[in-house]
Amino acid sequence: MKNNDEIRKHLADNLGYDTDFEFTLFENPDYAPAFIGVTSDDRAVYDRNLMVKELMDSDGMTEEDALEFLEYNTLRALPYIPNAPVIMTPV
Repeated sequence: MKNNDEIRKHLADNLGYDTDFEFTLFENPDYAPAFIGVTSDDRAVYDRNLMVKELMDSDGMTEEDALEFLEYNTLRALPYIPNAPVIMTPV
């Protein structure tokens, strides 16, 4: 999916979510291409590797810069976000 509106539409159309659901998606950057699903307690799930790739593709960052940005600006904020998204690192 290319943006958060497409994610919300997909969840409403295919999984029965109300379009006004209390669902926390990343907004800036939105990481929409890294969205991979929803937990059983209705939290968004993102693929960490795809988040890095999105920063590299959309913002022209190096992998090192993208990792640093993700860790500093996104992962550190998770404890302060209501219904924080889950970040998975595939092995």
